[in-house]
Amino acid sequence: MPAIKLDKNAFYDHFFKESLISENAILSYLEMHRVNVNENTLRWHIHQLKESNVLSRVKPGWYTLKRKTPFLPFLSKKSIRIYNKVTGSFSPDLSCTIWSTEWLHQFMVLQPTQHMIVFETEKFWTESLFHILKEEGLPAFLNPSKQIVEQYITGTSEAFIVKPTVSRAPVSSINEHTQVATLEKILVDLVCDTDLFTAFQGSELESIFTQAWRKYSLNLSVLINYAKRRKRLGDLLDFTSRLPDTEIHKILST
Repeated sequence: MPAIKLDKNAFYDHFFKESLISENAILSYLEMHRVNVNENTLRWHIHQLKESNVLSRVKPGWYTLKRKTPFLPFLSKKSIRIYNKVTGSFSPDLSCTIWSTEWLHQFMVLQPTQHMIVFETEKFWTESLFHILKEEGLPAFLNPSKQIVEQYITGTSEAFIVKPTVSRAPVSSINEHTQVATLEKILVDLVCDTDLFTAFQGSELESIFTQAWRKYSLNLSVLINYAKRRKRLGDLLDFTSRLPDTEIHKILST
């Protein structure tokens, strides 16, 4: 067995734009990364890439990347209306991110009857954002403690959470005006903010990570970098080491 294991994420990124990948191209890639290659080790690496759902063989000597579905979040018309009102009340340069815990229900075993709409913005603006939501008559909570979550949020059908954002957190857009959290960011936040996301811990968190990895394209470099931004990479690696599916941890820890 080869002494050096292949970085599957780097391999995927390198060949991302290629519709077909030849064995010679894989051999050149391995040699470029100083992996000692002979016919047996080349076959072993290709086998590992296939087993990891990175490669599919399309014909002898030719392969293609297995491309998972990108994660496409959704927001209700109500949430988008509220987001537009909130962001319209501040400076146009203000960054505000929104996401819903409903996005996680597809990964869970027990389906929650409650969900949270999470707003994140610069710490300076969190209190103002909170008051705007309250003026709308919404059940809003400003960076709630574990006690507040247990007493006032758990059991409600819908709650609006305002919390300060982490600088350079990974975000994306669902339209021209609406900035949302990426799936990578959400996964890390579930590991970090256990007091807030109490309904998504334990076996449910294991299911969320495992199913998200199996179903969608996750950028594990983004996952790692954001965990480092939050100074919680150790907690992330500790958690993933306990997952029944060990593939995520193996990739993250290499």
